[in-house]
Amino acid sequence: NVFLSSASIAYLGAFTAPFRRDMSEKWVELCHERNIKISDEFSLVSTLATPMQMREWAIMTLPTDNTSLENAIMVTVSTSNKSRRWPLMIDPQGQALKWIQK
Repeated sequence: NVFLSSASIAYLGAFTAPFRRDMSEKWVELCHERNIKISDEFSLVSTLATPMQMREWAIMTLPTDNTSLENAIMVTVSTSNKSRRWPLMIDPQGQALKWIQK
């Protein structure tokens, strides 16, 4: 699952939730075809976020839908001390701004 999580963070951040879901499902199928061991039900959120982190994010006004949680994972992973990447946030509703400011 870490393999798919890495691919999701590297390639899917700029896309919509339906496209992310479709690509993840295709990647799971490809992994099964090539005998790469992964879970049948891949989830970026369940692989890289803990319940405590998700609760913290909700307290900091982040919406609890799956797309917002995936975005939070991508932001926190890409801004860690070990990463040299910076996330681009398109935030028409201002939800990410409120979350980051807290």
